Amino acid sequence: TCLLPRGRSGGRGRLRLDLRVEEVITEVRLEFSRHRKEAKNHHAFAEIRNRCVRRGLIPPSHNTLRSRFAGVPARERVGLKYGKKVARERYEHIRGKTPETTFPLERIQIDHTLVDVVCASAFDREHVGRPWITIALDECTRAVLAFVLTWEYPNASTVAQCMTRVMTPKDEWLERVGVPLPWPMYGTPNSVYLDNAAEFWSRALFYGCREYGIAPPEHRPPGLVHFGGIIERFMGTAMDQMRLLPAATARDRGFDKVKTRNPNEAAEMTLDELEVWMLEFICGQYHVRPHSTTKQRPDLAWERGIYGTEKRAGAGLPPIIADKQKLYLDFADIEDRTIERYGMRWDNIEYWDEVLRPFLDAGEQRKFVVRRNPYDASRIYFLHPIEGTYCELRCEQITLPNVSV
Repeated sequence: TCLLPRGRSGGRGRLRLDLRVEEVITEVRLEFSRHRKEAKNHHAFAEIRNRCVRRGLIPPSHNTLRSRFAGVPARERVGLKYGKKVARERYEHIRGKTPETTFPLERIQIDHTLVDVVCASAFDREHVGRPWITIALDECTRAVLAFVLTWEYPNASTVAQCMTRVMTPKDEWLERVGVPLPWPMYGTPNSVYLDNAAEFWSRALFYGCREYGIAPPEHRPPGLVHFGGIIERFMGTAMDQMRLLPAATARDRGFDKVKTRNPNEAAEMTLDELEVWMLEFICGQYHVRPHSTTKQRPDLAWERGIYGTEKRAGAGLPPIIADKQKLYLDFADIEDRTIERYGMRWDNIEYWDEVLRPFLDAGEQRKFVVRRNPYDASRIYFLHPIEGTYCELRCEQITLPNVSV
């Protein structure tokens, strides 16, 4: 019998199991990866053995199953368990990058994210939820130019608030909230770099950029998150610092982690208190320590870029925009409306002011630009086509409170 030919085992690196058993292994692996994400490998191994027995097949050994599961590429495992986006961000080759900048305000980046902290109501200290934060960052110096904290999902009004803070000094804001720290960064940027969210494609943003001589907004290539890596890394740094706050959540770059406490029960910071914490973190910590990429402190890099050095001239102090309300309105929600005998209508609310009377006979086809603050529906702002100024139109229903839309 020793001279009889032996059956081939398949050879090194080739499958040696019955193809039907291989199908069972693949079937269970995919099922557990997609729909039973909390299960351990030994749960999947037991299910494979049970299915093999039910189908009249010889179950594979424990070591065989371990080698099959270990042989699955890491990107495939992460993609099945956490999604293609997480797998792409972790394993895909990075192609290209944003062009380098050489002076402050040459290009800024703006982005939003959900804050990794549950905040409480200022009225009863009950938990409300996680707020959104919009952040603007200077690419050259890595200095933070502005941020906005809101409960609402980011919209054109959020971007308008952020751009207003980017382009104006922040002394009044810091004094109002009681933060005695310097934040000298402000000015009109040359260009703005954004992702592809709807509010970054809004007509209001393009209009505001054109009004202040800012280049048309640039947008990242779809799906290539690393093109916004500068601001993404800062947001990661800020969220990492927030882990020490009460009611910090367990998010960790797409991977879920088990926590023993409920962040909703630990919520104690209000939105205003979180704003103060963020101001102190930016002005008192982030700006005054060397950046990991540039090896310079953002505040000193800004100072050198603005005032210059012995070897290089500075960009100079940005001019101060005096009319903050007009600045905000130039980036705020924009609509075109006709003028009727009752005035102008927006969302079924009628507005009037005597400034509209000369335009009553403009014809039904002529439309005029109006703006509004979505947090106050009692008034809108009519852009005078001749004077180029905004005129306030009050709601005809005088009992309407200052409610948001």
